[in-house]
Amino acid sequence: MGLTSSNRLPRKSLSLGILRTTHRERQLYVTLSQMQLRVYFVISLLEILAAGQTCYWPNGVPNDVVKPCPIAAGTEAAACCFEDHYCLTNGLRFEPLTLTMYRGACTDETFQSSGCPKYCDKSDIPGSNNSLHIGVWTCGNARFSCSNLQNCATGNFAVSLHGKIMLNEAASMDLGNMAAATSTAGNSSGTYSMGNDTDSKGSISAGAAAGIGVGVGAPLAIVAGVLAVVLLCEKKPTAKTARTSQASEMVENDGSKVSGPSIQPVWGHAHMGPPELSIQQHVRHELPQ
Repeated sequence: MGLTSSNRLPRKSLSLGILRTTHRERQLYVTLSQMQLRVYFVISLLEILAAGQTCYWPNGVPNDVVKPCPIAAGTEAAACCFEDHYCLTNGLRFEPLTLTMYRGACTDETFQSSGCPKYCDKSDIPGSNNSLHIGVWTCGNARFSCSNLQNCATGNFAVSLHGKIMLNEAASMDLGNMAAATSTAGNSSGTYSMGNDTDSKGSISAGAAAGIGVGVGAPLAIVAGVLAVVLLCEKKPTAKTARTSQASEMVENDGSKVSGPSIQPVWGHAHMGPPELSIQQHVRHELPQ
C-alpha cells in the first residue's frame, strides 16, 4: 500500500523543524562567539594598560599579588584587587564567591590620586590597617565600618559613590562562562550584549546579565545574575562548604569568633585571603544594601 501525502507531511515537517532548530543553534553559537571575542579583546586591552603598573598598600609598600583594575571614568589611578575578584567603580573590591567587599591597593604610591580607595586606609581609623586589605561592613543607614560591626559606633563612614562592576579579567571570564552555560542549556534567546550594556570605560550596567536585584541594590544587581548562572555551576561545592562552616559565626581580624546575626539576607562569610596572608588578616566583608 503506497504512502499518502498525509503520511509524508509529518516527516517533511519534522525535517524542516530540525533544520530550523539547527539554524537557530548556529545563530546562537555565532552570537556567543562574537561576544566572547569582544570580551577577550577588552581583556587584552586591559592587560596592556595594566602592564608595568605596580600596586601599593596605603602605607606605600608595593605588593605584586594584587592586580590593577581598569581605571574608573574620571579618575587618575587604578585600584587593585586579588585575582578572581571584581573591581567596582567606587574603588572597592568584590569577592563573588562569599559576597564580600573590601578595600584593596592602588597604583598610586601616595594613595592620594582619585581612583584610590580611600576607605580604611589610615592606621588611626578604627579597624583599619594601612599595610593590607581590609573588609568593609555595613552599619545601616548608608554607613560603613572597617573590619567588623563593633567599629560602627566609633569609626563609621559613607561610601560616596555607588559601585558598578568593571570588566576586569575575572568579571569578563565569568560573563564568558555564563554565555557558554547558556549555550549548553540550549537557550537561543538568552544572550548578553556587550555593546548595549557597557559604558565607554567597560563598566557593566546593573541589569547587564540578569537584571535582578535580590535585595542588594540596583548598582550591584549584576552580581546576582553572575552568581546565579556561573558560580552555582562552577563553585557550588566550595560555596556550600563555606556556608556550612561559617553559617553561625564570623571571624574578626584577630582570629576570634563571635556569634553572627540570626536574620540578615546578605551577610557574607569569613573572607579567606590568598595563601600568603596569615589568619590574622582574614576578614569578613559586607555587601552594602
